[in-house]
Amino acid sequence: MLDEVPSEAGQCLSEVRKAISAGDLTQAKRIAHRLKGMAGNLGATRLAEAARNLEIDTPAAEAAMTKLEDLERTVNETITELRLIA
Repeated sequence: MLDEVPSEAGQCLSEVRKAISAGDLTQAKRIAHRLKGMAGNLGATRLAEAARNLEIDTPAAEAAMTKLEDLERTVNETITELRLIA
């Protein structure tokens, strides 16, 4: 299951980025929810929190860019850490 995290997280990140670019905050939040669930199930708490912040704490599409930057950084850090333990 851990082997799937990099590709799944990357896919979610790409989909969130695409939704935000299109101005579809509802879709971005839906995808962030999916990422939050996956991360939470694996115990990746920082990633789950970053996804949660985008999902719950983003009132408008303009604010989503800041949350997206944090999510991107956290996805990359999580993938790096997973590679170190693999």
